[in-house]
Amino acid sequence: MTVKEVILTSLKELKNPSPYKAIYAHLVKKEYYAFSTSAKTPEQTASAQLGEFIRRGDIRVKRINSKSGFLYYLTENEDRITVESSEDFQVVSNSSWSNYGYLVAYNFDSSLLEEMERLNQLFGIGMVELSYIPYESKIPFPSRYKGLDFKTIDKLCSINTNFSEYIEYIEKILTADDKYFKQTLESFSYFCDKAFDSEGEAIQYCKEKNIPEKENEITQGLL
Repeated sequence: MTVKEVILTSLKELKNPSPYKAIYAHLVKKEYYAFSTSAKTPEQTASAQLGEFIRRGDIRVKRINSKSGFLYYLTENEDRITVESSEDFQVVSNSSWSNYGYLVAYNFDSSLLEEMERLNQLFGIGMVELSYIPYESKIPFPSRYKGLDFKTIDKLCSINTNFSEYIEYIEKILTADDKYFKQTLESFSYFCDKAFDSEGEAIQYCKEKNIPEKENEITQGLL
């Protein structure tokens, strides 16, 4: 096999995103390729070939940036990737089936931005940083569309009654006759969380729930 072929084989077996050194160690351990005895830096040869996949836009191989450098993985393994780190909010194991999924919070620690970027690149998970003023909220990482995994949706319906009820409402809305559509949609609105009707209401809620303010001037109008 060529270097390219053994790298693809190694990526398939490693499954999770891996640095070039781990990929090189794997192919050597498996004795997939015998580098020339005159080769001074065989590790760098593997690294260069991985980079070549990316530069040429080869759709079989992808990479993400991590604290330790680039991690490479096969596109065909994307839906089976699991990340054990607690910094990933234990969300990754449920992210392969998500569709337009977002993590939402008032504050994201800057140290987690790289982890969020990994989630976004691997699974399409988006990130919303809320503001007291809704239209000033930021989306550092937009969510990505993926096909619906109906097998997982059915499984979630069987173990989560709230999710099951949500799916039932969606089905009713999609199949409702025109004369019942407005009534069905209104019923669904009571099922959903209440949205704030004004900026003042949102600010007052944050004060009542002791959600820390980002900018003191925001509440000046309420004092």
